[in-house]
Amino acid sequence: MTKRLRIVAVLMLALIFLLTACKGSSGQPSTPANTGSTGTSSSGTTSSGSASSGAATTEKSNFNPTGYPIVNEKVSFRILTTFTPGNPADFNELDVVKKAEDITNVHIEWILVPTDGYQEKRNLMLASGDYPDMLGVNVPVDELIRYGSQGIFIPMQDLLEEYAPNITALYDEIPGFKKFLTAPDGNIYGVARVNAGPWMVTNGVGAINIKWLEVLGLEMPKTVDEFYEVMKAFKTRDPNGNGQADEIPFSFATRPTVTEGLTYFFGCFGVPLAAHYLDARDGEVISVATLPEFKECVSFLAKMYADGLIDIDYASQTAQRLDAKINDPAVLIGYRQLWDINDLIADPNVKAQYDYMPLLKGPGGREPVFCKVPFAGIVRGAGVITSACKMPEALVRYLDYYYDPINAIELNEGPIGVRVFQKEDGTYYVAPPPEGKSASEWRFANAPTTVPLNLSENTYRNIFKLPTTDWKVNFMDNECMQYADNEPFMPVMYTLEESEKLATIQTDLIDYINRKVMEWIGNNKVDAEWDSYLQELKKIGLDEYIRINQDAYNRFIAD
Repeated sequence: MTKRLRIVAVLMLALIFLLTACKGSSGQPSTPANTGSTGTSSSGTTSSGSASSGAATTEKSNFNPTGYPIVNEKVSFRILTTFTPGNPADFNELDVVKKAEDITNVHIEWILVPTDGYQEKRNLMLASGDYPDMLGVNVPVDELIRYGSQGIFIPMQDLLEEYAPNITALYDEIPGFKKFLTAPDGNIYGVARVNAGPWMVTNGVGAINIKWLEVLGLEMPKTVDEFYEVMKAFKTRDPNGNGQADEIPFSFATRPTVTEGLTYFFGCFGVPLAAHYLDARDGEVISVATLPEFKECVSFLAKMYADGLIDIDYASQTAQRLDAKINDPAVLIGYRQLWDINDLIADPNVKAQYDYMPLLKGPGGREPVFCKVPFAGIVRGAGVITSACKMPEALVRYLDYYYDPINAIELNEGPIGVRVFQKEDGTYYVAPPPEGKSASEWRFANAPTTVPLNLSENTYRNIFKLPTTDWKVNFMDNECMQYADNEPFMPVMYTLEESEKLATIQTDLIDYINRKVMEWIGNNKVDAEWDSYLQELKKIGLDEYIRINQDAYNRFIAD
């Protein structure tokens, strides 16, 4: 072999080797680790892992962008959600879920965990990469943003616009709803579970013992000063008639926060006592815990406590403990804040003794404030689709089925014709339970209750009326809404950076405010300690806390 031929041979061998290596590295890609399956098509192929162009074409031809069924050949998705004791072990045993599958041709593999174990299960699945196709409920905002930015939760806004007419209809029905769902990066990483009954707009309203008023010949109080005199009469004039000084004129809960039981009463002093003590005034975020009116209300409560008019258990009292007290047939409570008389007082004889108390005029005739909670009953973090889902269009359409108002009624309450019935006027109502079953037992046996759905205020007022709530709704409409706080602090979304900064500041601030309020009611030192209290709030980080919330609020209200 000549020298030239030897060189050519070497070059040919090198080229062959190079081509072989390239084929090994750039040929068919290796199959990635399975991060969760979205179910199996009728052909037996799963939608997880890498999809061929042929499989993608098959999926596309199987999908119907409008009408039902959603897919021609059945597909399955995995959904993680909570369950309520009394629900069946598998939601697929429920007639309303079977109906959804029959109509949509979509099967759900439910991953059901108790509420107290849901966070742990969710965290384990997200950490392991074994993602379900959808997280059904209760994904915190910071997780929405964190996992959304990582691509684990997919942006849904375009899918919603194209395939979810029931969900996007809420953009117009509920002012600000789209903003409510939108993360600071402009994406929507999950919808919201809407159960916004008109009675849900507040933490509670005041309920006063009208039987005691009648026994003592007293009128319904109209001012905070008149309220004080009524409470004093409840304490000293034996309204329950047992000859013992056992009456508790004023009781409330302070666990986990002061807002558990005092929102309504602070409103009588002009203080909207909302979550985290935040409010907005002319576009400016403020802490209501620094207002002179806040101090004035605490001082008034301290006077009442010093005069023996407030429950001695107030500082450690949970809402659950207070509920037990007001359900005592002996009836020892004169006034407390209630979520709803019908829901919280079981004994009809006890229930008949209470009625809602109109908001009181504050000192000097000051107008009260009714603390209306924005987006009440609307909880983010429902219907969150993960990157494991290979047919998000179909899953979004299935989710949208749940947001049809009539479907939502069945999914939250039970089947029409079994538990829910239609009146002659076209509205729907819940029938009384069968003998031997409570309303809750009957409901949980017939409805999943913990799935994403849409029961808006409009639905409750016009389609699905609950007679047991009419009392409270009428009271709020006629007595409270005229004093509503029309510029509340909105439930904003924070960036990851803001969330990290707030994590410590917010907890420390709220804990300190709660502790001081409870101390001051007991020792009446609010006047003496007010200035040092304000200084301590600043040391904890009040200014930074307000700045972060102002930035988030500005984003929310921006056009």
